[in-house]
Amino acid sequence: MYGQDVELDDLSVDFKKVMKILESSVDLTCKQEEIWFDHEIRSLTGIDVFLFDFDVKKGYMIYEKNNYKLLLIRMEDLDSVFEYAMLDFFAKKINTVKSKNVGDQKIYKSTYKKVKNAVNYDNTMIKKMIDSRFFKQFYHDYETSVIERWGSRK
Repeated sequence: MYGQDVELDDLSVDFKKVMKILESSVDLTCKQEEIWFDHEIRSLTGIDVFLFDFDVKKGYMIYEKNNYKLLLIRMEDLDSVFEYAMLDFFAKKINTVKSKNVGDQKIYKSTYKKVKNAVNYDNTMIKKMIDSRFFKQFYHDYETSVIERWGSRK
């Protein structure tokens, strides 16, 4: 999705267009996430992250196979688990990195916040997301909170 696809003449956002794009991309996005892991990780290392139970509470996991060692951190957990994950992975302390490219700090932050607050999905879309292999692997403990946060608000 690009700005020119959803911007109106006054540079505000056409929320109906945003939702239409999001709705049409749910199936594809869920599948693309699975394909990415297969293509970028499994095909190169032999590590299939979907064969192991991801520790959702921990927010990261270390996988090992043959001569490969892989650290997988969920991006939303990066700030809170970075130091622990680095210590686990490298066996040494590495200082936290500073967040960059944060939408809430951009010039378009008010529009960004408006879109985040306005987005909601119907039950069919939520079910597609929750039933995806990707969600079941990395977010299974968050089903209720996802429904509450992103479900239709009436």
